[in-house]
Amino acid sequence: MADIQRTKTTLLTTLFQDGQSGGISAQDLRDLIVSVAPSFAGLEWTSEVASVIDAAGTFVKAAGATALTNNSATMSDGAVNNRLVYNGTTMVHFHIVLQASVSLVSGTNQDIAVALYKWDNSAGTGAILNHSVARTTIGGSDVEQLTSHADTMLDTGDYIELHVTNNTNTNNVTVENGYLFGVSMVM
Repeated sequence: MADIQRTKTTLLTTLFQDGQSGGISAQDLRDLIVSVAPSFAGLEWTSEVASVIDAAGTFVKAAGATALTNNSATMSDGAVNNRLVYNGTTMVHFHIVLQASVSLVSGTNQDIAVALYKWDNSAGTGAILNHSVARTTIGGSDVEQLTSHADTMLDTGDYIELHVTNNTNTNNVTVENGYLFGVSMVM
């Protein structure tokens, strides 16, 4: 029988309830192990490509190639750059950490921001996680580092991406280096 990822509530009320008769099976223990093992993955930027800013203050997906690193079986990149996809079968609470070094293609003293974007597969919509927005002012040819932490619920097929914007004007922004990492917690 296949091991089944279960919620904390199901584990406590169905598999391991007080006064349970019949004992705990080997399958119950395998289900427990796959349920409490965290889902995790990282994305590392492997190329510098300017992200085209069409409108000041509007977030766009950060351009550039990424490589999936340190991933569990329930995480992938969906064969798409700058995307962490959750493929598990049970909704999980995710903690996401972002580090990005950003620069301007041209211009000086511009307000730049990065944020995490979440796609909700079941709803068919996505949005910036407002609590993940990190901002800085870049002067000239400077490279600035931005760091952000966020948390969100992910269900099967949901994904996270890094998005960038220039709040000052439409000068393009480049992610020169970056690392995005997500890890789940049992709910």
